[in-house]
Amino acid sequence: MEINKLSSYSDFLGIVEYPAVMFCEDGEVLSINNAAVKIIGTGVETLGMEPDKFMISDEFWPTLEDKKALIWHRLALIVNDSERYIVSGFVNQFEYKGKKAYMVLFELRSDVTIGSVSLERIINHIGVVALYLYKPEGVWRTRYVSKNITEYGYTDGNFYSGLVGLSDLIPKSDYDVLIGQLYKAQNTNIDDFEMETRIVSSRRDISKMRLKCHIVRTSEGDMDGIELLFIKDKETGYNEDQAAYILSAMSKIKSFVMVQRYNNGRPEFKYITPNARQMGINVDAIRLGDRLIEDYIHPKDRSRVFANVKNATKREDKDYEEEFRIVNDRGEIIWVKSQSSVTQAEDNSYTVEYFISDITDKKTLENSVEKAKKEFDDKISYIMKANSQSDNERNQLDTKKWTMITKAFSMLTGLYTTIIDPVGKKMVEPAGPQKHMGYFYDMFEKPQYKQIYMKLNEVILRNNVPVMMDMDDDIDGSKICGAPIMIDGKHVATWICCSYDADDGKQMEKVYKVQWQLGRIFSEYAFSSNILAKEAIRAKSLEVMMENKVQWQKILVDSLNNSDKSQQQVINDVISQVGECLNSDVAAVYVRDDDGSLDCQYLWSKNQSMSAEEYVSDWQRGNIRFRSWQNGQGKVQMADKGYMVIDARHIDDVAKKILTGSTVKSFVAVTVYVNGRSGAVFVLANTSVNKIWSVEEIEFAKQTSEVIRCCLEKIESDDSVKRINSVLLDTYNYMDEGIFIREVDTGKVLFSNKALNDMLGYDFTDKDSKLLIENLRDKYKIMGGPDQHIGVEEKEVNWRSYIRSLDKIMDLTEVRMKWLDGSNASLVILRDVNE
Repeated sequence: MEINKLSSYSDFLGIVEYPAVMFCEDGEVLSINNAAVKIIGTGVETLGMEPDKFMISDEFWPTLEDKKALIWHRLALIVNDSERYIVSGFVNQFEYKGKKAYMVLFELRSDVTIGSVSLERIINHIGVVALYLYKPEGVWRTRYVSKNITEYGYTDGNFYSGLVGLSDLIPKSDYDVLIGQLYKAQNTNIDDFEMETRIVSSRRDISKMRLKCHIVRTSEGDMDGIELLFIKDKETGYNEDQAAYILSAMSKIKSFVMVQRYNNGRPEFKYITPNARQMGINVDAIRLGDRLIEDYIHPKDRSRVFANVKNATKREDKDYEEEFRIVNDRGEIIWVKSQSSVTQAEDNSYTVEYFISDITDKKTLENSVEKAKKEFDDKISYIMKANSQSDNERNQLDTKKWTMITKAFSMLTGLYTTIIDPVGKKMVEPAGPQKHMGYFYDMFEKPQYKQIYMKLNEVILRNNVPVMMDMDDDIDGSKICGAPIMIDGKHVATWICCSYDADDGKQMEKVYKVQWQLGRIFSEYAFSSNILAKEAIRAKSLEVMMENKVQWQKILVDSLNNSDKSQQQVINDVISQVGECLNSDVAAVYVRDDDGSLDCQYLWSKNQSMSAEEYVSDWQRGNIRFRSWQNGQGKVQMADKGYMVIDARHIDDVAKKILTGSTVKSFVAVTVYVNGRSGAVFVLANTSVNKIWSVEEIEFAKQTSEVIRCCLEKIESDDSVKRINSVLLDTYNYMDEGIFIREVDTGKVLFSNKALNDMLGYDFTDKDSKLLIENLRDKYKIMGGPDQHIGVEEKEVNWRSYIRSLDKIMDLTEVRMKWLDGSNASLVILRDVNE
């Protein structure tokens, strides 16, 4: 009878196109149809099932035993005691040879409202990690996670069991941002948003991702599920060729990259770029673990650098900049600027990425201009004081008005209110009923409350939505809400409101959003009239012009102080800032070519309204020729004054001809003398209005041309040095004698010619010269005696020595010289005595 029943079942499975299997409770496989084979594959030796233990499953087995058949929405089909397939479908129980047996008709499900094998396979192979969270019994749990989570060292079972959750998958800082976004979505009915994030693998590696989030809501609009798609950030990847280009570029600048990981406070070296050697850092020793990165930080700066890292792990923004000193292997103190970023995997595990640049020249320049800046500050001390007072007034509260506002609001609502500054200090007298006023004053007298209003400030400024918070101070019904008071986009204070019993809490729920709106309205009203009145008075005075001059001088001083930027970037920055300050439409620098023509090499236009090609073409249509100005045509000649102005005050027939056919309505052009010759022209032009150029503005344009001159001369000097360097090295490479140049202080080889490299069998550049010859100056300094003068006074030293590396006796000549950067160096020539 059982065999007949089994035969009937088997016939049914062969006919039905739906995936179906039959098996006994001990795992014996009775039958599998073709549709099921396509899902679970061949070679199935045992089968089993269980209700998915992460869903409510207590009723599954009793119901199946009683009814012998049921439809179950989430069932784990277990193949060969290892592979799990989450399915849904129909289950039928019957007897076979005294054992319980089951027939299961199923479909594979993915629980992201998809249910298809093909889409599951796509998710697992396109670099997307899918995660779906649901909320049974008020607790968020994982309903689905894509199987490719194994790429990051986790299994889907880790998530389904609750062993691993969303807070373990992404860094704490990103998790806090995500929770804030979810909170904002819940309060604003936004269902979709995106953000940048990072996945932390089980090995604590970091992968940059783009997160797409979708909120699933009930019919009442409550949040019921969260769909999360983590998409790999392909733009951040680069291949080995690109990495080689980056390292090659970095080797030419005074900057290097360093990565350090910390596990439970213990440092682990990760990476350092080879060009750190330029600053005297022993890269090989660091890589081998013989030296620590911390060893190179100046002892007086070391604790501060470590403290900044620790502080960054506690902040939401983990990117920061700092300046400190390093002491290299030569004993030199080098000032550096570090642009650092901390990636936190967990509380006691984080990685620090440093981009370190040499700013020693900048620090030296800062010291050299300190005297000039002091004189400048003394001359404008009155103006700066006036400006400072004006800024303070702009950011001050009208306490009388805000006292009236808070008292009126308290009388209307029965709640406790006041105004606090960004660090929690009360700025107006607290207002509210006497009943709980003692509790309210505790806010400003007991230290534990500071974290409460600091957290409130953080939440409302980050999400920009009204929010209520429990104060968790063991007072039943104690809550707090707040509205930011903003002036010119700057947060200067917070209007807080508190409740201390259940009735007050209900009242707060009714009014906290209204308070938010009132805060914005009152902020604008309380300050706008006062500010407008002060600005009107100042606009009528000479103080405005003096402020402009202060701003102009600051632009020029900052430009000269930008030693960490390229000269090209300094020119681009200064012409854009000057163009903005003088309300010009276009600022350009024409640089003279070898053939004498002027080429527009630097250009700024307001709102990027004009490209370089459009600008040059437009001026060519207007017959503007700098040569004609310098040849003395017209009333105002550049040859005489070094500049030319055309506007409504400075106009003649030649000027009209220059502007004919052009959209340019007025301009000032200043000759830039580079190394004593006319090498460029700096132009400020207006195309929208016929601007009248004041004497002060023309003078400022002339001062700007001096900054441009310094930059162009530096560029020209750098080009000359490169050409000389190239010729020098090429010349040495054609000589038969072995030649190298070394630093006097360190012995590092700056250059070695082809003949010497051929003798040694390798490139001697960047090596320690002591590997080849003994440093005579060090030797005689130690020995003293009659030959001591050789190491100090003589510009040329000759001697004969056995060179172990070459196994030859050589005649050597060492000549003192200056290297291209001005440092002390010496040129050494080696000749075989037998040749």
